[in-house]
Amino acid sequence: TAKDWASIRRRAAKSRREAKAVERALRRLIDTIDLGGIDESPRLDGRRLVRELVVRRANIGRCVRREVALPIVVLCADVSGSCSASCDETLAAAVAVAEELSDVIVVRHSNGVVVDVVGAAVPRTTSPERRLIDVIRAVGRPVAAVVAWGDMDAGHDYRSLCEGGARLYLLDSYASRYGSRPASRVLRASAEDWRAQPASWWQGINDAKTTAVALTAMRGPSLRARS
Repeated sequence: TAKDWASIRRRAAKSRREAKAVERALRRLIDTIDLGGIDESPRLDGRRLVRELVVRRANIGRCVRREVALPIVVLCADVSGSCSASCDETLAAAVAVAEELSDVIVVRHSNGVVVDVVGAAVPRTTSPERRLIDVIRAVGRPVAAVVAWGDMDAGHDYRSLCEGGARLYLLDSYASRYGSRPASRVLRASAEDWRAQPASWWQGINDAKTTAVALTAMRGPSLRARS
């Protein structure tokens, strides 16, 4: 709720430096993600448009809606008891980014069961769905990327998003006592049967500091710098 988020921000204000570091790292990572559109529209694909018209599944309004439905970036925070990565600083940073960037939404969940969703791209009508994957799909826009804090208790949802074409960046709290580093072969084995693999996967993420380190390491060249 709004009251919950206000409380998170107040607590995060005590560690402003850490929250700002995460916010900067998130912005830089998002800057490397192509949000120019990944879903080809029937109007631009003649054969697909004809096929849809023949089977009476398309109309002009639907074609236009699909063409302008630009992808979103989803910031997922698992706030269940085992996921220390979803601290106040990381949550406050995620919401700050979503408030400025209209193509970003933040989802709080507990092992894949959604608590709430914030962001300009979220429909005003709340979805009755509570599973993470279903709530994200209810937004009605393609997903370009997912940045996920937590562990693999929501692995089924992450798998569906990853196999659906989203770039998945995992900030896993696994083995945090040994420090932050790229995911080990043992951890990656949990996703070895996925049809698509995470774009980047780090383990040992248990606070704002390790989050900023991992996000910075995940970042590639800026799209703006390449254009």
